[in-house]
Amino acid sequence: MSNDIQFYQTRMGRQFYEVTVPELIRQIARLNDLLALAVEVSVTKPEDKTDDRARQD
Repeated sequence: MSNDIQFYQTRMGRQFYEVTVPELIRQIARLNDLLALAVEVSVTKPEDKTDDRARQD
């Protein structure tokens, strides 16, 4: 006796392909956008190494 039901035909399989995978793709794209923004900010505005309290005196 063989099981002819494929994963994509199950409730869990449909959930995986219709919800989980698209959400993973959205989150990876969001992470990529945020990383690109962080790189852009770090390139255009280099980190100031001086102590803020020293400048106030």
